[in-house]
Amino acid sequence: MFKRSGGLLLLATLTMLATAPAKADSVKFFIGGAGASGPAFTTNATSVYQAIQGNPTACPNGNCNGGNDVISTPQNFTSVGGQALTASAVNNVWADLAPPFAGLGVQRDAAGNTDQIDPGDVLLIHFASPVRLTGVATLFDDNHTPFGTNFPTNANIAAANTFLLNGVITSFGDANQGALAFIDAFIGQDFRFQTNGTYQPSYYLSGLTFSAVPIPGAVWLFASGIAGIAALTRRRRKNQSTIAA
Repeated sequence: MFKRSGGLLLLATLTMLATAPAKADSVKFFIGGAGASGPAFTTNATSVYQAIQGNPTACPNGNCNGGNDVISTPQNFTSVGGQALTASAVNNVWADLAPPFAGLGVQRDAAGNTDQIDPGDVLLIHFASPVRLTGVATLFDDNHTPFGTNFPTNANIAAANTFLLNGVITSFGDANQGALAFIDAFIGQDFRFQTNGTYQPSYYLSGLTFSAVPIPGAVWLFASGIAGIAALTRRRRKNQSTIAA
């Protein structure tokens, strides 16, 4: 009787762990203000920007430097849900916190490089544990024009324009509308943000939405523990029955 109950308990536990909804989380890299803007697809009612703009700003290494830019690498952040993540670049990460408060970019060299993610730049975001990216907020403020070849103002940037995320050509429209959840390339701990060549826009990484990914080993370890307890209980009952006989 108990053997069947123990098996059912184990099955129910595994089912619960496998089907439990992933916890949504987010991180906001910009302070906000009149300068934090962009094409309509970045700030409309269904955008990632709107979803996270009420969040506290995740400050580099816990310090927003009095609202001034922070130029260093690596820079450590904490999401709303407590997830630790790190931004790094070959030279420096550039946290644009002074007006227009747009988010993270890259300082490739001391001169001649803007604070956005430009052609040739790589911004790496590392999460302390695996996540599934669901959306990316990007901002394009006209105080920081141009945004590259053929993009003199943010009005020239369309939802169909693209950037590279882990080497995958990704539209700004899909990213800003939180439509990345079913792309397996966006599951993991490391995410590389680049431009898609010279003829696509430079941009700021302004925020992320994501969900935690269960670690299979942890799930099976928990399940094995339950199975072990069930087996031990069965042995004890068998021994008690033998003694009683």
